[in-house]
Formats: sequence, structure tokens, C-alpha cells
Amino acid sequence: MYDKQIMKIMESSLGEELLEQADSIKREEDLFLLGLDSMNVIRLIIGIEDEFGIEFLDHEIAKENWRSIQAIDNIIQRKKDTDDLSG
Repeated sequence: MYDKQIMKIMESSLGEELLEQADSIKREEDLFLLGLDSMNVIRLIIGIEDEFGIEFLDHEIAKENWRSIQAIDNIIQRKKDTDDLSG
């Protein structure tokens, strides 16, 4: 659902290793095996929070939420659904 936006954020905030592979990354592919590290995750979280106007809670920063584009898309959808219900 948000794949294009996620990829755009990844391209602007992640390291060279991941950028070189960006065009071939599959939705379910493990980003940590491709070189994603904790600093990249922080940059990615900040980019996503800015792009979507959401804020992640501490427990939502768990590694499994950032492992793949599919996982990132899922956490964004959950946050947006929750915000829509509480807004």
C-alpha cells in the first residue's frame, strides 16, 4: 500500500549498500540481511514519522516491525488506522 513512499524514504535516508539494491528489494526481503542497521532504522523511522505525520511508541520500534518493506507497510497501516479511530 505504501511501498513507493517507503522506498522514497529509504532512498533519501539509508546507506549506500541499501541504495544500490533499492530497485531489486522485494517486499518480504529481510532488510537487515541487506545491510540495514540500527542507525538506518532510526533514520527510516524519522522519515516515516515526518512523511505520514505519525509517531511511533517505544514498543513499536521492535526489530520485527522494520525487517522488511512489508513489515514497515504493516506498521504504518496499523498506526494510521489507530490514529483515524482516535482522531
